[in-house]
Amino acid sequence: MTVEAIDLVDVRERVGQAWQFASVTGVLSAAHAMQSGGRANTAYVATSIERPTPNQMQGAHDQKVVTQLAVIACLAMQDKARDAEDKAEEVRVAVIDHLTAWTPKGAQESLDYAGYRILSITKGLVWLEISFTTSWKLRK
Repeated sequence: MTVEAIDLVDVRERVGQAWQFASVTGVLSAAHAMQSGGRANTAYVATSIERPTPNQMQGAHDQKVVTQLAVIACLAMQDKARDAEDKAEEVRVAVIDHLTAWTPKGAQESLDYAGYRILSITKGLVWLEISFTTSWKLRK
């Protein structure tokens, strides 16, 4: 079986170039951070959903796997003046700008922006999720 899924290390490196995050790691680190209170200015990259399409070949196996990637960012709440830039909006725009239309290693298509949401506002931190879709091939 050849599994050439999306290289999340490549995606994490790209996210790290988008904004001045203190660190960019994976989903297990995000889970730990959310349970232990988190650390401001960090980002986490994970595959959040995969939807395989039916096999396209007889005798062999060739499946397109549509994948949603999540970039989760943890930011410190800020008490700002009205004319100051909102850091959450700055991060959202920077990540969307840096990842949309880029093709990570292992992907068959460039990333499409798929949405944004606030996951949580708690204990002085804001947790954001910025989502992208792409696909990869599962061949056997």
